Amino acid sequence: MNTMNYEYVVMLKRVPPGDRWDLDGQLYENLTDGLNALFLKTGNTTFLMNATEGTVAIQRETAEEPPAVTPVPIPLPKKYSLYDEN
Repeated sequence: MNTMNYEYVVMLKRVPPGDRWDLDGQLYENLTDGLNALFLKTGNTTFLMNATEGTVAIQRETAEEPPAVTPVPIPLPKKYSLYDEN
């Protein structure tokens, strides 16, 4: 069974001066237009904004494969000649 991890991926970056935002090389004139474009591209409705860095990120699920399990050989039961188990 895979476990789900989450990571934040920065999608929008502020381009000074003003309130311009870059999404994959496309420049949007304000944050609302940038968020709308991000929604249309990804379908995400939840955003993490970092005002200090001027970024907007989305949360993405990543599947993590479980570690490989090495089978341990089970020893066969011992047989004893004394009891005629041969």
